[in-house]
Amino acid sequence: MSWIEKTWGSEKENQYKGFLGAFIAIALGALVLFLVALRAIGIGEQVLFYALIYLLVLAGLALLASLKSYHLLSGLISTFLFVEIFLGYVPLGLAKAGINSPISTHLPMEQGQRFEFHPLLAALPVAGYSSDSVSHNDQHMRRNAEPFDPNKPHIAVFGGSSTYDLGVSQDSATWVSNLNAALPEFSVSNNGVPGYSSSEHVVQTTFYEDRAGTEPFCAVYYFGWNDIRDYGFDHLDNGYANFHLLSQYGAQGIRYNLNAPSPTLNILAAYLLRNELPFPEAKGTVGKDVQAEDDLFRVAERNVRTIKAINDSRGIKTVFIAQILNRARLTDPTRIYGWLPFVYDGDTWPLQDRFNLFVGDLAAEIGAEFIYPPIDAFADEDFADNGHFNDPGSVKFSELVSEEVRSACGTPRTASLATPAQ
Repeated sequence: MSWIEKTWGSEKENQYKGFLGAFIAIALGALVLFLVALRAIGIGEQVLFYALIYLLVLAGLALLASLKSYHLLSGLISTFLFVEIFLGYVPLGLAKAGINSPISTHLPMEQGQRFEFHPLLAALPVAGYSSDSVSHNDQHMRRNAEPFDPNKPHIAVFGGSSTYDLGVSQDSATWVSNLNAALPEFSVSNNGVPGYSSSEHVVQTTFYEDRAGTEPFCAVYYFGWNDIRDYGFDHLDNGYANFHLLSQYGAQGIRYNLNAPSPTLNILAAYLLRNELPFPEAKGTVGKDVQAEDDLFRVAERNVRTIKAINDSRGIKTVFIAQILNRARLTDPTRIYGWLPFVYDGDTWPLQDRFNLFVGDLAAEIGAEFIYPPIDAFADEDFADNGHFNDPGSVKFSELVSEEVRSACGTPRTASLATPAQ
C-alpha cells in the first residue's frame, strides 16, 4: 500500500480532496514565509505580524483536514480561506501595488488610531498622534514644520484630506506648512481633516475656529472635492447627513472594528457587536449630466453663506480657494473610482470646475475673497493620486496661493490679535 493510500485511502475522490487540503497547507506556509520576508526588508504593517500566527494555525488545520475522514472539515476550511483571502489579502495586495479595486480590504491597515469619534464632526484627529509620516498637536490638528505662535496674527485654514495633505511624506511637506513658512508674519493653522466638506466647515467655523489657540483674523477654505461626492443623490440631506457624514465613520475608522487578522471576524464585529453608528446608504443616478441642476448646489450655497455670515459677525475675513484635482487620472468616461458614488471619472473634473466657478460667483456676491489657482500649472507628477498633492505638488500649490492669501487676508485688526481661545 502506497503512502498516498495510507494517508487518504484508495478512493480517487478522497485522494483528490486530500491533495487539496495538503496544497492549501503548503500554500499557506509559503504565504507565511513571504510575509516574513516582507517584514525582514521593512515592508509590512501590524496586520502582517498577526497574520503569521493566524495563517500558521489555518495551515495546520488544513493539513489535519486533508487526512482521511476529515474531508467535510477540509471543504469548510477551504471555503473559509477563500473568503478570508478574497476579503482581506487580495484587496490589501492590490492596494499596496497601486491597483484600484472595487473590493476594500477588511484587515487592519495601520498601527494606532489616527482619528476619533466626535459627536458633531463625526471624526477628529487624535491629539498627540504620531507616526513616521504624520503627527497631530494637542489641539487635534496636523502639525506644521514650525509650532503655532499665538503672538502672531492667526490664519486658520480649513479643508478635507487635501488640506490635511494625505499624499505628502511628512508634516513639514503639507501645503499649509509651506504656506506658514511663506507667510512668516502670520501663524497658519491646519484645520484640515480627511473627508470634511462645507457642512463640517460650518461646524468648525461656528464652534472651533480658534482650535489652534487664538481666534483667527482670516479663515481660508480649500474645499469642493468632498462636496461634489454628493452629486446625483435622489434625496440630499441639508447637512449631507444621510450619506457623507455617515460614511466618515467608516472612512476614518471610527466605526467599531475588531482589528483582527481575520477580515470575516472584522465584518461580523462591525455589523453585530457594536454597531451604534449607522451605515450610509447611497441612492441616486449614475452618470447624471454634470451641468444639470442638483440639490448639491443648494446645500453648498447655504453652507458658504453661513460660513461668511458667521465670520463677518466676528470680524474674520473669509477666503475660498478652488479645489484642484489630477485631471490626468480622471479621464475614463465609464469608470467610477468610488469616492463619488454616481459620477464617472471623466466627469469629475468638469463637475469640480463647475463647483469652483459656482463658489467663485457666490463669493463675489457675498463679499468673500476667492482664489482659483491655474489648473494648467498642475500635472500628474504633482499628485500622489486623483487629487492629493505629493511633496513637489504641495510646494507648487503653496507658492501659487501664498501671495494671494496674503493679499486676500489683508492686515489684521489689532483687537483680534492673539485673542486666547475660551
